[in-house]
Amino acid sequence: EEIVIVGHSSGSFLSTEMLARALKLDPALGRHGPRIVLLTIGGNFPIVGYHAVSKQFREHLRMLAVEPSIDWIDCQARKDVMNFFQFDPLAAHGIDAGPAQRNPTIVPVRFREIILPEHYKAFRWQFFRVHFQFVMANELPNAYDFFMIVCGPVPLSERMAVPDAALEVVTGDPGVREWAWKRIETARTDAMEAADLGKMEPSTRRSG
Repeated sequence: EEIVIVGHSSGSFLSTEMLARALKLDPALGRHGPRIVLLTIGGNFPIVGYHAVSKQFREHLRMLAVEPSIDWIDCQARKDVMNFFQFDPLAAHGIDAGPAQRNPTIVPVRFREIILPEHYKAFRWQFFRVHFQFVMANELPNAYDFFMIVCGPVPLSERMAVPDAALEVVTGDPGVREWAWKRIETARTDAMEAADLGKMEPSTRRSG
C-alpha cells in the first residue's frame, strides 16, 4: 500500500536528493502504484544545504515541499546532539515555497518516552547510541516506533496525523481498536482529498 523511503542521519539529505531526482525522471511517480512517503529521521541537512554550491539541492528541497503526491515526515529529537532539533529544512535554507508548501511535517520524538527509564539513563550520554535510537526497537508503546512504521499496519502519514489512534491499534481492546481504525481511515480520506485539491490548478480550486 505504501513505499516508505527512510533516510537516517546523513541519509536524510541522500534520501531527499534521491527522491527529487526520481521525480524529475518520472513526475507522476507518486501518482501511480503504491503511495510514496519520505521519512527523514535524525537528519542533518545543513551539512549539504548550507554550502553555497548546493543550489540544486535546495531547489530539490523546494520541489519536495510542494509535491502533492508525496508526504515527507521529518522526525527530530532534542536529546540527539547529532541531529538538528527544531530545524525547518525549508525556512533554515532560506526557501520560501509559498502557499503551495505542504512538506515536511516536522515531528518531535522524545526518546525517554520510548525506552525504559533504567535503560535510558544508562545510554543517554552515549551520543552515537542516542543517535541510532531512531532505528532501534521501542521498549514502551509510542506513536514513534521505527519497526511499526516500516513493518506495521498503519500507514506512516496517518500514524503521524492521528498518533493516539495509531497507538490504540496496538494497545487497545477490540472496541478501542475498531474506533481507532475508523479515525485512521478518516485521516487517510481527508489526506487524499487534500492531495487531489493540491493537484488542481489554482484557478479551479474551491474557496474556503
